[in-house]
Formats: sequence, C-alpha cells, structure tokens
Amino acid sequence: MIGIGLALLAASGFGATAILARLGLRRMSTAYGVLLSMVVSAALALAIAAALHPGEIAGVVTNLSALGWFLLVGVLNFPLGRTFNYLSVRLAGVSRASTVVATSPLFATALAVALLDEAVNAPILLGTAAIIVGLILTLYQKE
Repeated sequence: MIGIGLALLAASGFGATAILARLGLRRMSTAYGVLLSMVVSAALALAIAAALHPGEIAGVVTNLSALGWFLLVGVLNFPLGRTFNYLSVRLAGVSRASTVVATSPLFATALAVALLDEAVNAPILLGTAAIIVGLILTLYQKE
C-alpha cells in the first residue's frame, strides 16, 4: 500500500508540474524552461541522493551497466521527454497534453513484454483498454 500511496503522490506532483510549466511557459521560451527545470531537478536529486544514500553514489559510477541504463533514462526523460512535454502543454493545453502523456503505461507495458518477457494479465489488458478509450475521448473532444 505504501507503493500505491507514493505513486499517487508522484502522479499529483506530475499533474501540478504541468500547471506550473504552463504558467512559466507564458513568460519564457520552452528551451529555457526545460534548461531551468533540469538544473533545479539535477541539483535537488543529487542533494537527496547524497543525503539518503551517500555510499551508493560511488557504486553506481563503478557499475557500468547500471550507469549506461540510467544515462539513457536521463537522455530520454529529461531533455527529450521534458522538451516534448512542455511543448505539448504550450500547444495543446494542460489537460489534453497531460492525458496524452498519461498513456506512458501503454509504452511501458509493450516494452516490458518485448524486452523483459513480462506477462500480461486481465487487469493489465483492462487498464490498457481504459487508457486507449480515455485517449480517444480526449483527442476527439470538441474544442
């Protein structure tokens, strides 16, 4: 249950950042907003990691396999993902862009099945169908 609570906190934080990004993007360019948010995120993440797990930082640097995967995550999530996210918020609006971004479980499930041999069960298929229906409703709504 703690994991679900943390996931809900993360979801509420991501939802709030879409609103805050939209407010900020009214006053500055997307590129500058991404850069500024990445600098703040990196500094805060490093401070939290150093405070909570000081001994593990050196371990990640020496584990080249883990380092490579997290470097790839850093490239896909922060500069690319955040730029596309902020541009979509600017162009499509918060509610539409956030709904489309929330389809990420579709991609995560497909990649988990293809790359990690994870199994798909009835609840996952039902959730996938719900995501697709929500996406269709969002994309075909009257503006």
